Amino acid sequence: MERIYDMIEVSHREQQFVAVANGKAYAINECFYLILSSLKKDATLEEAVGNLEQFYNLDCNDKQNIVDSFQSFIRKISTTVSTVNNSYIKFQHTLLRSSLVVAVSRLFKVLFGVKIFWLVLVLASIVNILFFVLIDKDGISLSLLSFSLGDFLILFMLSNAFVLLHELGHSTASLRHGIQPGKIGFGFYLIFPVLFSDVTKSWLLPRRKRLVVNAGGVYFQLIVNVLLMSGYVLGANSASENYLRYLILSNTLVILYSLLPFFRNDGYWVYSDLFDIPNLIEKADNFRWKDKQGRFCLPILQFAILNWFFRGYIALKLLEYVVSFIMDLHSPYFTLQYLKSFIVSVACCYGFYKLVLSMFKLCSMNKIKEGY
Repeated sequence: MERIYDMIEVSHREQQFVAVANGKAYAINECFYLILSSLKKDATLEEAVGNLEQFYNLDCNDKQNIVDSFQSFIRKISTTVSTVNNSYIKFQHTLLRSSLVVAVSRLFKVLFGVKIFWLVLVLASIVNILFFVLIDKDGISLSLLSFSLGDFLILFMLSNAFVLLHELGHSTASLRHGIQPGKIGFGFYLIFPVLFSDVTKSWLLPRRKRLVVNAGGVYFQLIVNVLLMSGYVLGANSASENYLRYLILSNTLVILYSLLPFFRNDGYWVYSDLFDIPNLIEKADNFRWKDKQGRFCLPILQFAILNWFFRGYIALKLLEYVVSFIMDLHSPYFTLQYLKSFIVSVACCYGFYKLVLSMFKLCSMNKIKEGY
């Protein structure tokens, strides 16, 4: 069991006790924190529990209960598969190893100095808003048919490179605050392909620094958008205008999607850290609308109401598409468009099924997970 203890990192920040092991973060109590701290100093479990008497008045039954609970917790950690704190991301594959991520992140650390970060974040946000309000009043509209196949492939690769920069933003923020980031990889969230960065150990940071780590991806993309918008305004000609518009649009859509708090995106983690609510989705879906002190927590209720409306809207849209497809089945002609519609309809049916299933499943749950 000593080997397991060595794998666990613990932190005590802002009256919160956190343990990180096997790519997953756990909220622990003060007793577990003190025991783990002693074990990491080569104490035995009996000695570690005995040291608790300096802080608590314990009898034999109390000690045995603590030992049993702690051993159960260690068994849970030892059997947990390393999942980059993202067990909701399936079929994961590594794109950049941790050593390479660290090397690249060092190049951008200066952007996460406290004053520089907030100044650039505010200015970049203002520039992005002003661009759509003043420069592109009618909104960006594009026809993909205006691009050749080669141009489209190049633009597609650049758009994905910006998403990779998004993940490097998280990793760089983590490194700037003294936490070594892990790998950057590829996987599937629900039915969507996604990139992810392993910044699990950022849970060991204070809440304010975690906010910066969680916002780091959008921060990098806002900077990219400022550069693209500058090129569009200052030097764009008719030949390059459409290319810049495509890149600005695709990058902006990724930013907006990332800020959605109803998926486990950056917006979710920022909202969770802003109001200091771990396990936000589980608490909202299980009608547990109280904070750590047992007081009513309005941010949880607000999130719960908006989340259920959002889920209902998405479910209805998926159902509407499927019904529309079924109504068109009378067509005797099999076309490529028909095949495309069929594939999308199957995906919509699966998405609708997962949404409804999650609603019933989450309503029936009566226990919040221990892990973040």
